[in-house]
Amino acid sequence: MTSSEAANYPDKKDTNPAVDESFWTDESNRWVTKYQISKLRAERRAWEIIGAQDTTKLATILPGAILGPNMAGRPSSTDQIFTSILTGNPSPNVIYPVGDVRDLARLHILAMENPAADGKRFIAESEEMTMPEMARILKEAYPDRKVSTMVVPDFLISLMAHFQPAMKVLNTMIGLRYHRDSSRARKLLGWNPRPAKETVLDTAAYLIENDLVK
Repeated sequence: MTSSEAANYPDKKDTNPAVDESFWTDESNRWVTKYQISKLRAERRAWEIIGAQDTTKLATILPGAILGPNMAGRPSSTDQIFTSILTGNPSPNVIYPVGDVRDLARLHILAMENPAADGKRFIAESEEMTMPEMARILKEAYPDRKVSTMVVPDFLISLMAHFQPAMKVLNTMIGLRYHRDSSRARKLLGWNPRPAKETVLDTAAYLIENDLVK
């Protein structure tokens, strides 16, 4: 089952350097959005259903920001990150748990093929990268585009979050100090995701080559 890191979301105050699959989102966390709660409840319900019978096995995959070239021929919601950067907008200082869609597909296959995955959750991210870091990578790769490396102050995002739903989501991602540990997927299933920088460059190239960003 494709779940989400939204079901594995610590409080901003949590400084644990390695949040693993044993952690579940706390609905009382004031930074948690309705979307994240929906993902949490969906995965919990799936485990309840599996626990009530003994014929079907379950493994859940928890991706963060799913990036990379897609097959839909249209930009996804996460591609808006690149649309913003490549059209010259400054970047909020948010941290994205980067997962490549190609690596995510591979992890699903590995989990389906390996009985050792039964009954387990798997965090699916390669690295964490801030939006300003992405902007610097893309500015170097596309010097002819008006890529801005300016950073939007945190307080401005917090202020705008009171009025704009999109800013409310971004505000939950500012100031995070924890890191998710994806070693279970790597060690148990042999998952070897590509570097986040490669994913960022491939995503931008796909969007530009398919005229999905001007």
